[in-house]
Amino acid sequence: MAEGLVIQHGANRYLVEEEGPRVWACSIAGRLRQGRQAEVRVAVIGDRVRFSPGEEGTRSPITATRTSAW
Repeated sequence: MAEGLVIQHGANRYLVEEEGPRVWACSIAGRLRQGRQAEVRVAVIGDRVRFSPGEEGTRSPITATRTSAW
């Protein structure tokens, strides 16, 4: 599990900067999205998030935001 800062978002695509610096393309995990359909964005620029780094070239799922169960 890694932690980073959302630096860009759009159409369920989030760019997350991890310390190092390394930038990951991420998306919101389905279980985090459940019950939040009324919200436009689950995470916004500047939010700290946890994500599971995947293979190069794939989107990594964001599993928690500072406002969800951390």
